[in-house]
Amino acid sequence: MKVVPQEVIYAPKFTYIWTLAEARFSKELAAKMKRESAVRELARTYLKMCGMTLLGELAGKFGLTRKEAGRANHELVDEAFAERVEKGIYRLAKHRQ
Repeated sequence: MKVVPQEVIYAPKFTYIWTLAEARFSKELAAKMKRESAVRELARTYLKMCGMTLLGELAGKFGLTRKEAGRANHELVDEAFAERVEKGIYRLAKHRQ
């Protein structure tokens, strides 16, 4: 179960109204995506945020197998979105920075 803040009320102190993620983001969570595509987009977003991923880092952070994480990173290299620095180490492509 994932809960997210739905509303913040200030009167005279802050009160947070919480709801299920499915209630607040129903359209976004209704979209179906293959696992391979989801893992690739997770890898893409991680690289955008961090700029680089080290050996086993992506797999460890998101509970993926190293094979899945490696495949996703290889796909990003094929798209020229990422560069392979050395085995298991990838960085955001220079033209993306």
